[in-house]
Amino acid sequence: MELPDTPWSPLVRSFLDALPGTRVRPQALELDGLPLPARAARLAAFVDRVAARTTTDAGLLRFLQSPRSAPKPRKDDSLDVFHAGGRDAEVDEVLRRIFAAGHPLDRVEVVCASSEYAILAWERAQRLGWRVTVSEGIPAVMARPGRLLLRYCEWVAGGFQSADLRRLLQSGDCAPDALEPSGGLTPGQAARLLLKAEGTWGRDTYAPSLAALAARYAKEADRFEDSAGEHQWNTRKAAQARSLGAWIDGVLTAIPAPAADNLVAVREVSAAAAAFLAANASRASGLDALAAVALGAALADLADALGEKRRIQLHGQIDRINRLGPGEYEVADYKTGGFWAPDWKGEFAGGTRLQHAIYGAAAAALLKPVDAKARVTGARYLFPAVKGRGRHKSIPAPPKGKLVEVLGDLADVMGTGVFASADDADKCTWCEFAPACHPDAVDEVSEKLENPDNTVLEPCRRLRRHV
Repeated sequence: MELPDTPWSPLVRSFLDALPGTRVRPQALELDGLPLPARAARLAAFVDRVAARTTTDAGLLRFLQSPRSAPKPRKDDSLDVFHAGGRDAEVDEVLRRIFAAGHPLDRVEVVCASSEYAILAWERAQRLGWRVTVSEGIPAVMARPGRLLLRYCEWVAGGFQSADLRRLLQSGDCAPDALEPSGGLTPGQAARLLLKAEGTWGRDTYAPSLAALAARYAKEADRFEDSAGEHQWNTRKAAQARSLGAWIDGVLTAIPAPAADNLVAVREVSAAAAAFLAANASRASGLDALAAVALGAALADLADALGEKRRIQLHGQIDRINRLGPGEYEVADYKTGGFWAPDWKGEFAGGTRLQHAIYGAAAAALLKPVDAKARVTGARYLFPAVKGRGRHKSIPAPPKGKLVEVLGDLADVMGTGVFASADDADKCTWCEFAPACHPDAVDEVSEKLENPDNTVLEPCRRLRRHV
């Protein structure tokens, strides 16, 4: 049985049609005004259409796309349509009607058109003290620890700008326990001290600026030594500036600094973020407490998944392994497309041709139990189809260190999350995503890759150098 109206790809459609067994044709309602596109209909699951029976006014909703086909309403109060001035007013009216009806909340379901509506309804229910659940869960940014983590990441990624840290402290999501010993320094007061310190950006901006501010307050305290009120106020402010400087220094010390290659260990970054969250996140509600625990666990899982030694799990199927001689083998991979010699120059094609190297390494490991002297000396791409004209391309097996280097650069590209599109128009001919690019995309990508100031593209440059 297949899910009704699911448009499969042609290959999957052919595979499903070739499967043995008895096909079960599901039934689906026939909805007026909602025909499947022709291509989707050819590839979709086989289904028997059943005419829907309209016994209530709520059933008339199926005629939304073809209102002229709808029968007259029954006026049975099963459907009520209302207008509201905006999303907030719409959700408020729904909740008012639920309250007025007097139904138990565990017998009420609100179906929302989007997740934004669901979250808004949840927020309103929380204010009313209603215990409700959301089917897809609550986003982390709805809780103070989630918002704090995002602001923390923005501060770090933005080069430790003082303005970002001020906004973090003023957000209401940060409640550092370490500031309390200074005499009750609140996050808002800490933000104002940062503004007065006139720090800019970078790790080194905070210590000297806050030390200078503390010195100015101490000097003022000495100047007003005969005035108890002024002396006490300036002395307290000097202590608060020093306390704030010590707190920021502790936070910065926990954040790993980049090494000579401008890289940091993911485990250390995750640990620093988790420690900051645990020590500074505000927990004003039960949801905040649960979010802090969940985010801490997620950061720990991230550190385990992307530790010092990165692991990339690959799946594939070797078409054939040829034995060339005693202890000597090659892997073979069949290609159904055409063969164009200029496209098959080089070894790795800028990180886009990896099968021969990965399959070769996998084949060597698979052969060891049956041939202790087994070594894979190369790979062969075969083009047996008409378009391929029976051609082949042989590539010697690369050194293991070279393959590790290429995969490392590929992992760095994935880690940055910046994926540059093609800088050669010929590569766009058969690209499925070509309609998503504008006409000047190729030239713009070339310019960006050639500009050394675009440091975020350095992993892409390294990967494309592996010809």
